[in-house]
Amino acid sequence: MLKNFKLGDKVRWVDQPWSGIVKEITGSRAHVLLYDGFTEWVQINKLTRDDDLEISFDEAPKLEKNKEEHLELRQIRSEEIDLHIENLFVHWKSIPTSTILERQIQAFNEEFQACLRKKIDELIVIHGKGSGVLKRNIQEILSSRSNISIEEMNHGKYKQAAIKIFFHRHL
Repeated sequence: MLKNFKLGDKVRWVDQPWSGIVKEITGSRAHVLLYDGFTEWVQINKLTRDDDLEISFDEAPKLEKNKEEHLELRQIRSEEIDLHIENLFVHWKSIPTSTILERQIQAFNEEFQACLRKKIDELIVIHGKGSGVLKRNIQEILSSRSNISIEEMNHGKYKQAAIKIFFHRHL
């Protein structure tokens, strides 16, 4: 069952020490503005309301204009997909084990193509720690792609369970 969040709700991760404010809701994911000014796409089932949280949009850091050159920095557009099967499908227990990897790869390909269409700058792909089969399959798919680079997410909350794809575009 999805929780009913609305824009501006103060939320906290149920399994992580992070909190923030809901900026956008798309399907089963919420785009959360963290106190440090970064944003994060999160599965709604990983969030809980936190009305006691003492932050607001006004307190969050903002990008500043470069005073010498009078240029405004464009915010990086980032997406995230968690390929754990329970985050992709509501009735995931009814999916045959033999097709789980196929469905995860399909979800990755759909998100990758959507990022290309929407001209997203980076995509974080959470593949999990497991035996590495999903990660290897994703890396194989990406090896034939040009205009991207990949970074292992070995720090923070991802701890070797995700990769970041950077989309390079010509100006």
